[in-house]
Amino acid sequence: MAVDTLGRFVFVLNRASGKISMFHIDPATGALLEVPASPFSAASAGPNSPQPTFPSCLAVEPSGQFLYVGCDLASDPGRGAIQAFQIDSTNLQLLPLPTQFATDLDSSPIGLISIQRDSFVPPH
Repeated sequence: MAVDTLGRFVFVLNRASGKISMFHIDPATGALLEVPASPFSAASAGPNSPQPTFPSCLAVEPSGQFLYVGCDLASDPGRGAIQAFQIDSTNLQLLPLPTQFATDLDSSPIGLISIQRDSFVPPH
């Protein structure tokens, strides 16, 4: 699950279906309302790219304009890909970036998740 940095949307990943559900956050009540075209496909590869499958993690970049989805590659276990989407807040949809179908990785996207060390407080 990921919340966009502007607090407008919640994105929920369904690994089994390969879909991303997009919910609008009501600013007055905090209630979630699924947008009309949701859920969106998380795996859309280019003509020469391996097909990303099994989405496993989400991240929204700081401006709230783009969503990134880390996927495992079923055709090549141990490898992964990152899908990039534009968050269209006007039409309430996710648009795959036309210039980047998938970024091929030498590892599963789970290996890309990191924790900010300066925000971690060890137990005493």
